[in-house]
Amino acid sequence: MEDNEAAAKAAANFIASPMLTRFIVLTVLGIVVAAAGFFLQRKENASPVS
Repeated sequence: MEDNEAAAKAAANFIASPMLTRFIVLTVLGIVVAAAGFFLQRKENASPVS
């Protein structure tokens, strides 16, 4: 159980790190924007020919 607590504290410190948080937020935002753009493009290009 002590190992788990140490790991949880390490994870909390890791997540609390502003640099990493910024990186994660930007990465998630980038993925969301890319996915949205991809789906919108697919919709516009969905023609009977293809």
